[in-house]
Order: sequence, then structure tokens, then C-alpha cells
Amino acid sequence: MTEMMGLVTSSGTARRLFDRFPQTVAGKTGTAQTASGNKEPHSWFTGFVPSKSAKIAFACVIEHGGYGKQAAASAMRDMLAAWMRF
Repeated sequence: MTEMMGLVTSSGTARRLFDRFPQTVAGKTGTAQTASGNKEPHSWFTGFVPSKSAKIAFACVIEHGGYGKQAAASAMRDMLAAWMRF
């Protein structure tokens, strides 16, 4: 499972968001449909860093954010970039 989550950010749906980080990020994007068909789905991204020996775990959910990599993974990229500067 850990290896597969690493592939999401190295060669999968979130690769363009995390390919420039100094530490490898492991994660999973997701999209959750809403009960109402006229609103965007919920966007989520969860994971940990570094992928080989996790120091932090995270989860980001954005209501009606669209697809997983659009909103939640993009927001998490910005938060992780700020964390890695420390």
C-alpha cells in the first residue's frame, strides 16, 4: 500500500503537483459525489511524507472542490511546501 501511494505522486494522478519536492510524498487523490447532482463533487487528498519513513500524515478535504487533484491535492501541495521550508 505504501509503495502504491508513492506512485500516485511520482507517476500517477498527482505527479505534476509533487515532483519538485525535496522529500518524497505518498498520497491518494479522491473524489466524492454529492447527493445533489447540480454541485461539484467533494475533493480530497490524503497521505504522508516522506514516503519511506513518515514524519507527518495529512488529509485535506474541500467541499464541492471538484476532482481530487484539482483542489485538495493542489491545496496540500502549498501547505507541504510551507512545512518543508522549516
